[in-house]
Amino acid sequence: MATWSGIRKKLETEYLAQSLQGHIQYYAISYSRSPDHVGRAAIRYDGKEIIKGCYWNNWVKADLFPKDEKYEKRMKVENAYMDDTALKN
Repeated sequence: MATWSGIRKKLETEYLAQSLQGHIQYYAISYSRSPDHVGRAAIRYDGKEIIKGCYWNNWVKADLFPKDEKYEKRMKVENAYMDDTALKN
């Protein structure tokens, strides 16, 4: 089974353009002592979070999502996911 640190290392080196290596960092945490294992994730560029989100915000802001063909899937999946619409919001 892969660990987050191993996955992150691959993302930041093997799967990233050489010009971005050392500038992009991926961050994810899940609070295991929280009853619903809430957490957050971010992508940082030179230490500044350029994309960020938390699992709770996906549900709190659900009414902002357009009622398109992806809406039902977003609401039925246990852990809502980030997609192009979520990033725009």
